Parts: sequence; C-alpha cells; structure tokens
Amino acid sequence: EDFLSACEGSLVSSGLPQRLWRTVFAKAMTQTFDVGTCVSFTMDEDAPCGARYGLVATRTMEPEGEEAFLIDHLWTFESGHVAGLQLTHIRGLAERVAQVLDIDSEQSPEQLHEAIMKTLWTVTGVYDADGTPAIFVMDEVGSRLRPAPVGFGNFALVTVRLGLDDLPAVSVLYPISHVDEGDAVLCTGLPDGMRRRWALQGIFGDIPAEPRDHAVFRAALRRHRFTTADLCASLGVPAGCGLAAQHLSGRARAAADGRLPHDDHGDLARLLLLGLPLPTDRIKALLEDEAFEHMQQYGLLLQHDDDMLSSLLQFAPAGDNVFATDYFEIGGVCGFDPIMCVGVDTLGLVAAISSLPSGARALDLCSGCGIQGITYATLHPAATVDLVDINPRAVMIAMYNAALNGVADRVSVQCGDLYDAIGDEQYNAILANPPYIPNPFGLGTSAALPLYGDGGANGEEILAAIVQGAAARLADEGAFALVSNFVNVDDYPTKWAAWWGDAPASFLVLHGRLWDCSEYAALVHDGRREADITTQFAAALTTGGVRTVTNGVAIGRRGGPAGACAVRKGDDDVWQWLALQSAGGVAASLHI
Repeated sequence: EDFLSACEGSLVSSGLPQRLWRTVFAKAMTQTFDVGTCVSFTMDEDAPCGARYGLVATRTMEPEGEEAFLIDHLWTFESGHVAGLQLTHIRGLAERVAQVLDIDSEQSPEQLHEAIMKTLWTVTGVYDADGTPAIFVMDEVGSRLRPAPVGFGNFALVTVRLGLDDLPAVSVLYPISHVDEGDAVLCTGLPDGMRRRWALQGIFGDIPAEPRDHAVFRAALRRHRFTTADLCASLGVPAGCGLAAQHLSGRARAAADGRLPHDDHGDLARLLLLGLPLPTDRIKALLEDEAFEHMQQYGLLLQHDDDMLSSLLQFAPAGDNVFATDYFEIGGVCGFDPIMCVGVDTLGLVAAISSLPSGARALDLCSGCGIQGITYATLHPAATVDLVDINPRAVMIAMYNAALNGVADRVSVQCGDLYDAIGDEQYNAILANPPYIPNPFGLGTSAALPLYGDGGANGEEILAAIVQGAAARLADEGAFALVSNFVNVDDYPTKWAAWWGDAPASFLVLHGRLWDCSEYAALVHDGRREADITTQFAAALTTGGVRTVTNGVAIGRRGGPAGACAVRKGDDDVWQWLALQSAGGVAASLHI
C-alpha cells in the first residue's frame, strides 16, 4: 500500500501494465536486477565500435504473463557539468561507463572523460524528478538493447520513478509478444538517444535513388521557402552563400526555435534544420503525401513514443542548393563515422568556388556531404565532377545530395583515400576540405576525434598529400581551392613549394587571426583553458614545432612560376568574411 501510494502515478504514466506492478514491487524492494536471467549477449567482432553487441532471449516467454525484469541505472546525473565532475571524482565510474559505450579505457583520464562525454548521447535516457530532469545510463545489459522496427517489437522498456532513497528509478523490460529462446531482443520504448543511434546507421539502406522522388521532396522545400535567404531572414542572421548550421546546436537551437515564425516555413525549419520533433500529422501536412513518403522510404525520420517524428539528418541550405548532413552533435563511438555538418569553413570554400572559372572536369577531395563538388556542378552545368571521401557514410549521403540537387547525372562519388580512388586523371579544378585539426598523441580532441577532423600529428598530413597529388593532376590553367587550418602560416611559401614541386603554378593563402598554441588548444577544447587536456594539447603542439595556427583558404591555378605561394592576412574571421561576400568581392579578394 505504501508503495502504491508513493508510486502509482509514476506506474500509470510509464505505461507499465498493471498486472506487472506486483512483480516490480517485489523486485524493487529487494533490488533484484534480474534482466540477465532472460537475455544474454551476442557479439559481432566485425561490426564497428558501438554496434558490436546485441542481446538474445535465453528462454521462451509469453506476453500475457507476469514476467518483468529490472534493469539497474549505473549512473544518474542532472547536467553535463555534473557528469564531468562525477567522472573525475567517482572512482571507477569512467571505466565502467567506457565499457558500456564500447570505448577503449586505456587512455589518459582526460582523454577518456572527453570520449565518454561525446558519446553519452547514444545511451542516455531522462525522467522527471520533481520538475528536475534526471539523466540516466542503464547498466551493461540495458545499454545494449536494440530498438524494434515499427510493429515488430518483442519486448517493451519503461522507466518508473520510484522515489526511494536508495532506488530513485528503475527500468523494466517485459515481453510484448511470444519469444523463443535465441530470438533477438528488439525493444520498444528505448530512450531517444539509443533509438537515434541505431536509426542513423540505417538511413537510405539499399533503396535506389529515384530522381522523381527527390524532385518532389525538393519542391516541398521550395514551397515553404527553405532557402538560404529566407531562413537567414527568419533567424536574423546575415545572408551569405549559405547558413552555418554548425552554429545551431545546444542553446543556439533553442534561441533559433524562438525566432522562427509559427507557420509552415518555420515548422519545416524546426524539423529539417533544428532537428526538433513535430507531430506526425503536422509533418504530413507540411510535406504532403509523396514528400513525406520520400523521407520515410529513405529512413530519414525518427519515431518518438508520443506520435512525434524528427529528422535524423540536418538539411542545410547553401546557395540555391540544400544539403543533408549529420547534426553537429552526432559524434563519439556510435557505430559509424559521422560526417561534418555545414560549417563556416565549408561556406568559406563554397564562396571561393563560386568565383572559380568554368572547367570541364572537377575533383572534390574529402568531399563529406558533397557540398563543394555539387556546388561546382550547379554553377557549371557542362562540368562533370568526381567526389572522393574515405568514409562510406559520406559517400552515401553525397550521392543522395547529388540527386536531391538535380546533378546526379554529372556527379560520381567514390569511396577511397584521396587520389587512390581516381588514379592519374586530369582535372580543370581540384577542391578540398581536408581534416585539419592537429592531433599529437591523440590529444586533439581525444580518441573520439571524428574521422573528418583528424589532420594527423601536425594537422598537415592530409593537406600536404592533397597538394602533392594535385601537382600531377591539375590541367594547364586549372584552378585549385582548399580550406584548412594552417600551421605556422608564415612558412607557407617554403612549405607549399616543397609540397607542390617544380610544376608551374601560383597560389595565394588568405588567412585569419593567428592563435598561439594555448589559444588554439582552448578553442579546440571548447574554451576550457585550465583543463589538463587543454594544457597537455598546447604543450604537445609546442613540442611539435607549432608556433601559430590560423583559419584560411588556399587558392591558385596551374601556370606561372614554379609553385609560387603568397601569404596574406585577411579578416580575423576569414571564413565568415568570405561567406558573406558577393562572387565579385571574393574574386577581387583572392585575385582570381
């Protein structure tokens, strides 16, 4: 009676069938966390980290009985700040959470903590604790539950707030259909982060691209003014060559939500740009049948428990195009390598591309979502463009974007390591946005540094390989454009000549503010100047010979003196400045 008096409201709101309340009461009173008696682990060693483990039933179960199994919460916290403190001060917590997240714990405490914080979104749930959100991580079994396809679940998961001093909440797993021994455990009711992680791995699948499908979806975007100019106007930001979607995460997302109008245009931006959930009926009304079916067919919508849907990919406008990418927050060990969202560096390069002369063939290296190469193809309707990225996920999304923007017949996308994918082909333009963050001893942003960010020990390993390879593949009078961080940029006349070699060419490196090692380390590590990892990173940069780091763009053409490279200081925020200029202004600034 005391249990029901305290917990009946929570039991009802959780959706746990009443026939199971007595079972949950009995096990909660004795803290019997027995989910391990009904399931066991499976492991696929060939799967990527974060996707290797699954669960199977160990015996036959029926849906209408009184069987319910308790899952412990190994960690509960109220904010990211508190989580960081607890990782530092609670002995053994980081190692146990790392095991749940499938993260290698054999790294420095600072690196391990940062890797955990980047990956936590894949396993966290939340419940209301008297008006305060309580964020929790289930134990080693619960965190490896996999979501069920719609209509195919054999288990359900609910979280019940008990309010007991030694057991504030518990998660409960119970069968909802007949289960045989050995059946994969496919669960409804998982926290959104867990569902999102698995859903992100399944986008597109093996569905062939149908041009008409993409045209219908693109028409729906245009109908609701999902364009650079209109979205920038609604958000109150300057309109340039695109919208830096990188800046729409965290608190900025809430602020943007408040600025958007409450109409079709605003709601479509909430869904596709901000990633906010909307009621299913509202999305159907916005997109209409065929465009809604397009998103469903390609697996782009995440189903929430309350008949709400959200977009698994972010759609960002740039010029007259729209590009699907991963959201900025998608990082860490999540079973795949995410691709970079549209950021200010990307838009700086897009601005430079808009001023390049036309050429018959172009190559886009480290193409990511395809924005550079697809922009070139759009600006030059007679050109064919080859896109290359080492990440299979980037290849898949770039192919989708080429179809979405109507250039799939002139754009090919290859999975490979730089020039290995295209051999000795010649191009009239070579474009690149390589990984450029220096990562000495893995200290750049810990072991969780995404594939698209890791520029090697000094940040220039991929940059140097691109320049070296371009010398043999850029046709006479061909154009070159690249965006990157530049290390010790004053040395670039000498560096560039060494990378490029004796082939005739002229280049300009336009850069922004110079950061010393301490300033740059704080930028990379989110402003945490005093953190040990920041200090270690700055020291490693200095030991590696780094004096300064800066943002910039390199542009050039084949012809003229051998490998001549000029270096010029531009605006402090050079990428943002370029993105806001007219094509003519960019051309004048870069001497194109």
